[in-house]
Amino acid sequence: MFDNGGPADNGNEVSQWVQAEDFTLASAANLTGAKVNLFTFGASLTDVPLNYYIFAHDGNNPGGLLASGTGNSVTITENGVGYGGRTIYAVSFNFVDAFSAAANTTYWFGIHATDQFNRAEIYFASSAANGTNSAENYLGSFNNWNNNGAEHSFSLQGDFGSAVPEPTTWAMMIVGFGTVGTMVRTSRRRNAFSAD
Repeated sequence: MFDNGGPADNGNEVSQWVQAEDFTLASAANLTGAKVNLFTFGASLTDVPLNYYIFAHDGNNPGGLLASGTGNSVTITENGVGYGGRTIYAVSFNFVDAFSAAANTTYWFGIHATDQFNRAEIYFASSAANGTNSAENYLGSFNNWNNNGAEHSFSLQGDFGSAVPEPTTWAMMIVGFGTVGTMVRTSRRRNAFSAD
C-alpha cells in the first residue's frame, strides 16, 4: 500500500512521544495493518503495547483523530543494525479495524509505544526517504505538534480491491450500467422488429 523506506541510522523517541508521518495513496484502500522499524537503548519490545493513530491532515501537522487502537497479532523480527550498533526490529501488527482511506487524500500515521507516556528509550527508526512532513507530539495531547526533523521507516498494508469506491466512482459506475442497459434494450427491440 505505502512504503516510506527502510531504516536508516537515527530515530526519534516513541514512548514519551507520539511520532507521526504523513502519507497519501494513489488509489482508495482499506488499510489493515502496518510495519514500523524500532530500536531501543536497553528496553525490551516484547509485550510493549504499540498504539497507532490515523489523523486527518491539517496544514503541516496532523489534524483530527480518525482512527486509533493497539496493534494486534504483533510480530517482531530483527531488521539489521542501526544507530550506535543497536539492533533494529521490524514490528508488524494488524489494526483493530480496517481504515478506509480515500485516494489522493493526505493522512497522518502515528505510533506510540508503551501504555503510558513514560520515557522507555524506544525509538522509531529514521528512513532515507525524502518525505514532505513529519511531526511529534509530547505526552499524547495531540494539540502541540512539532516537526521532529526526520522521516521514519514504516509501511502500511491493506487491500486496494476491497476499498469502498468514492462517490464520483459510484456515479460513473451507475451511468455506465445505465448506458449498457439502454443499449441492451435497444438491441432487443431492433431484433424483435427485424424478425417480423
